[in-house]
Amino acid sequence: MRHAERPGRSPDFIIVGAPRSGSTFLMRNLMCRPDVYMPPPEGEHSTGDIHFFDVGREEGRRRFQRGLSWYRSLFAEAAPHQACGEKTADYLADEEACRRIHASCEGVKIVALLREPLQRARSHFLHERHNLRGYPSLEALFEHGSDIGDARVLSSSFYADSVHRYLERFGAERVLVVVFEDLVGAPERELARVSAFLNLSPGFDYPLRDAVINRAVHGRWIGWTRRMARTLAARSPAVHARLASSAPGRLLKSRIARRRATGSYAARTAADVAPACPAEKEFVAAFRRRYRPDVVRLSALLRRDMQRLWWERGTLEAERDTP
Repeated sequence: MRHAERPGRSPDFIIVGAPRSGSTFLMRNLMCRPDVYMPPPEGEHSTGDIHFFDVGREEGRRRFQRGLSWYRSLFAEAAPHQACGEKTADYLADEEACRRIHASCEGVKIVALLREPLQRARSHFLHERHNLRGYPSLEALFEHGSDIGDARVLSSSFYADSVHRYLERFGAERVLVVVFEDLVGAPERELARVSAFLNLSPGFDYPLRDAVINRAVHGRWIGWTRRMARTLAARSPAVHARLASSAPGRLLKSRIARRRATGSYAARTAADVAPACPAEKEFVAAFRRRYRPDVVRLSALLRRDMQRLWWERGTLEAERDTP
């Protein structure tokens, strides 16, 4: 049956914010649970975003026209005992998406994932660069000063209004704010916190809690293994499926996942917090100056010093004195 022909249900939770790696990491871990159902991503490199309520994007407008019956049919395969949900990063910054979710999904819970504004913008730029051909780098787009088209690369890093909007519509008891840096620094603790918020059974051992999702891997043997797997899947899907589900296949996937360790996130973040190149330092300082008022408002909203969390290394004090 096609999706539109199947009866469905409304989601119990929706993950919003922090494009690509962060929200996909959370989605992939939750999908490992037998008591959770999320629509499987389409295609090897899909981030799994549904893009239904974010009518500020062309993709969202096109899918919203299919109607709520189509959207609810995405969860038709969920068992009665399963909590079902979806994730679309762009819902966080889309004011109309917040309103439509509230009007259409009774009782839904929101998991809002926030990442350091510059790193979030870098990730989003890389994801949208095919739509931003006139801007070869994030620095060029930042100098332009505003978003291009419906790719909200810059405005999506302003969090305070977006978080306040969801808290106001849904109430604090139905909104959980998760910070990306907490998630990769203490994945077991944060995944347990998400599980408790979603009323899932405690004690689940998340097999991908130490994996980096949606990030390129390095190493010749990993690249060779993945190329061989894709070739086998194309030529003999049945053999590929048997090998992938076998004990050696599962062990190999686990080893590759652990090679994509979350430590690389921390190393990348540390390098960007204290860049060595003078031009990069100037860009980071300018970016922070533009976003600092929003981070201050977010800190008050969350009752947590987000400047210290995100920018404590390096030049925070020096930047404050920079005109």
